[in-house]
Amino acid sequence: MIWRYLVLLLVLVEIFAKPGGDLKLNELEEDEEEVLNPADYYLPLNVMPQKYKISLDIDTNLWNFHGREIVEVIIVNPTREIHFNARGLTIQWNEAILRHITDQGFTDYIPSNYTYSEETEIVVLSFDQEFLPDNYELHLSFIGIIRSDVFGLYRSEYTIDNQQKYVVVTQFQATYARTVFPCWDNTNYRSIFEIELNHPDRYEAYSNMRIANKTVLENNRIVTLFDPSPPMATYLVAFALAEYQTFRSSDDFIGVHVPSNVNETLAQYFITNIRNALNIFEDFLNRNYQLPKLDFISIPRMFFGGMEHWGLITALSRYFVNDPNTVLASPHQSMTTIITHELAHMWFGNEVTPESWNYLWLSEGMASYFELFIGDRMHSNWRLMDQYLLIHVHNAMRQDDKMNARPMTGSFYKPMDFNGQFDYIPYAKCMLKRLERVRNTGSVMRMIQHIIGIQRFRDFLFDYISARSFSTTNPDRFHERIQEVVDRASDIPLPSDTSMATIIRSWTDNAGYPVVLVTRTTNGISLTQKRFLVDWEHTTVVPSEFYIPVNTKTASNNHVVGTLPMSWIVPGSDLQIDNIALTDYVIVNRQQTGYYRVNYGDYDWKFLSEVLLDNSCHKSGNNGAIREMLGHCAENYWLNLFGNPKHLVTYQVASNLSVEGRNVISVCIICQPDRWINFFRDVVNFIFEIGNNSQEGVISSLTSFGQICRIINQLSSVQDMNTFKILRIVLFLTGRDDHEDILMRIIDGVGCSTNETIINNFLDTSIQHLPVQGSGIRGSDRNRIFRSVSTGSYMGTKLSLELILNNFLEVENRYESIDNAVRGISTFVVTDELLDLLQEIVDVHSARMSASLQAIFQNEITAAKRNVAWVNHFQPRINTWLEANVELPTGDSGHRLKAVSSIVLLLITFLLNRAF
Repeated sequence: MIWRYLVLLLVLVEIFAKPGGDLKLNELEEDEEEVLNPADYYLPLNVMPQKYKISLDIDTNLWNFHGREIVEVIIVNPTREIHFNARGLTIQWNEAILRHITDQGFTDYIPSNYTYSEETEIVVLSFDQEFLPDNYELHLSFIGIIRSDVFGLYRSEYTIDNQQKYVVVTQFQATYARTVFPCWDNTNYRSIFEIELNHPDRYEAYSNMRIANKTVLENNRIVTLFDPSPPMATYLVAFALAEYQTFRSSDDFIGVHVPSNVNETLAQYFITNIRNALNIFEDFLNRNYQLPKLDFISIPRMFFGGMEHWGLITALSRYFVNDPNTVLASPHQSMTTIITHELAHMWFGNEVTPESWNYLWLSEGMASYFELFIGDRMHSNWRLMDQYLLIHVHNAMRQDDKMNARPMTGSFYKPMDFNGQFDYIPYAKCMLKRLERVRNTGSVMRMIQHIIGIQRFRDFLFDYISARSFSTTNPDRFHERIQEVVDRASDIPLPSDTSMATIIRSWTDNAGYPVVLVTRTTNGISLTQKRFLVDWEHTTVVPSEFYIPVNTKTASNNHVVGTLPMSWIVPGSDLQIDNIALTDYVIVNRQQTGYYRVNYGDYDWKFLSEVLLDNSCHKSGNNGAIREMLGHCAENYWLNLFGNPKHLVTYQVASNLSVEGRNVISVCIICQPDRWINFFRDVVNFIFEIGNNSQEGVISSLTSFGQICRIINQLSSVQDMNTFKILRIVLFLTGRDDHEDILMRIIDGVGCSTNETIINNFLDTSIQHLPVQGSGIRGSDRNRIFRSVSTGSYMGTKLSLELILNNFLEVENRYESIDNAVRGISTFVVTDELLDLLQEIVDVHSARMSASLQAIFQNEITAAKRNVAWVNHFQPRINTWLEANVELPTGDSGHRLKAVSSIVLLLITFLLNRAF
């Protein structure tokens, strides 16, 4: 066996070997600094790849692979150099060849030298000859490793019948294809890919295209060859090995690849949802999906919730196990939106690809918009488009309201920066993905749709996709097509002498978003804009350069329907709207279709609060559904105001908080927790009262989560800890994929505890292996436990920070990603005590931290300092308001709590019965 380890040692040491056998990582001396410009990070366009023939021999014992590739390239301009990307590969330079193919035969050329930059991740092959424009082939051999994280080619583990199994799978977005094969790893290069995998015969092989041929070899191995793909970007290439079963649609077009413990009923339900979503997409876009098959494959562990590989979409295993007869809507909604998001990419990103990662919003923004738009058409009773504001817009606004927010259009050029930009910016601000990733650009896409109207938006999409099919795109091409539609329509109201490009660029090229200030005048209202910031101590008004679509609703124009803009606020000017009487309420930004906040004066906040309390407002023909109440009576009140509409004085707090730019719920729950809890209980009860039980699925979901929270908080005695130990066992049982969604809810619910013993026990679970036969805990579970606890209570935040301080190495080594665990924790750091803990982690462990982790901690510390300053300044005012308006609970609520807790004990018993 020792020879295997010697081979592995050579793989790790010999990253790049110069022709002649010399080991050389790059041409730079160790003490020499590399001076680079942004242009140095991009590959020159004088050599264009056309087709890759990639063959990989995959070793699942040593977890490495040997690869060979032939890349057909066109040399556009005379050159002596070939540039391409690679990272972490051992390239065998004595086998590198550039082959010139002519009608008379071919000639091989050997590179005389090479250079490699670890910073730019670019290899440069140098030749003694100059090559004239023509067709050539680049032949390379290389060795790489199968990783244990979630990038490149990696292994993801799962357990069936007490046996651990692996899925070997790719994740190349954004710049990880270069870790598996040398390539032109940028979105502006589209090539054909022909994949061949040599693998153990216990695995089935999957890729973007159908299998062309299988060859059985000796030693229990198979070579699987796949059909050539259409031209596509490297990040969309996918292949996988798994011991899975496959279910297909009746026409063999749609396939689902899942573990053996997923029954056919669940798989066919997933297939049915794919088919329904695909039909709606093709009808709405008036354009068919372009590949000969559409497969989804279950992956136990991924960085994202799903990934849009063309023809082979990967998604987390929990999305494939939804029973169609279950009563909870949440898991079905999650499954639906992961399907619709990834299917949207088949057109936006796959068929039409942004030419740079800096234009990621052209892909993710559209996919995030359609995630809920198509889902809403699949399941209208879920009202996904009604949920859009909370799921996406408000989530994005909470991220996009800081001085360091960045624009939708990026200015990156380093590979790691491209990989790091998958956050809320390309998703929520642009959208109408999903997951735990927050969003930003989907909100702008939704605003654009409402500016031009749904039919014109549909016309634009057809023209846009048709013009750029199987090609790349950029913002200019996006603007051109939408302007053509606007010009043809001639009735879309735009600011005078202003193009759609100018309007859209104001949102894509400027950071953040505006707040529109509404001031009453003698005959109407005056509207001004400024950038909305949570930095309440920021005294200088930051210029706001947005073109803001405005529509209004008043009692006198209540008959007007639709959300097309009535007028515009343009940069540098106020907007005057006349003929609104002082006795008439006014709501700006109907249904919050514009990506901006609105703040009114005291008079209008109180006026809107009184309108809400008017009983005639909640009467309708369908039992007072929430949608009617929000849509008819108080659109912007709900969108700008967090409080309980029973309290007439709530507008005072909301007005102050809107101006000061801070969400009271996040940072001041510590002020008077008992009053806050009662306050929000009243809010929820009031909403459900108006809804008249029309949201039964939502109520059921909230209740189940609340019950879990309550029972955990009852486990306060020593004997109750036995119950908690049982709960820990339940969470990580073999066969957990059968009830993954419920188990994740329990993890989230346990985080509600305010008991120090329970919290510490739960946190200990995240850094230890459970000593239970047949059970296991994944890195993603550890991350989720930490997030659940650190965001669940003040005590949870404190103990989570202490966990990192006292167990840094365990957290770093066992969590799926310590970076993701701590990112955003500053939201809950609201006292000097917590801020000191956060700072102490950096002081003690900075030497062990990567540069990126240090940067994350510094960002969190900066944000936490703002929180603490805000709380210290405003806490007395908030305490005064709470004491005046919220009563503490009395009566036999404790008895009711115990009754509810017993229900959750039954839930745990149910899970135990299913598991054993």
